[in-house]
Amino acid sequence: MGQTPDEVGGLYYQLFTAAAAALSEAERAGNTRAVLLIHEFVTAATKDELHTKNAEALDRFAERVSDGKIAGVEAGQIAGPIRRETWGAALYLGKAVRQTRSAGPDGSR
Repeated sequence: MGQTPDEVGGLYYQLFTAAAAALSEAERAGNTRAVLLIHEFVTAATKDELHTKNAEALDRFAERVSDGKIAGVEAGQIAGPIRRETWGAALYLGKAVRQTRSAGPDGSR
């Protein structure tokens, strides 16, 4: 990708680790596509601020690894393919959300 350490600031290493694992497993299995699916759980024990922060991190990651071709990944969406010459497979990014938090009296969650 050619970025310096300063240019990758704000990106979560967990997303790089997960993407590398998905690509490695696809290559091991002889597949030409890999999917990194982020499954988000919205529960009474989770905070909206953290969901927002994580969504922004996924969007930054998607934009960076796709060289700006993918601006973000919305729930229920699979974005891609993202291809790199050194990757043995094309990477797709997806997001699923499981909502278990009850709505408040005003309908908000």
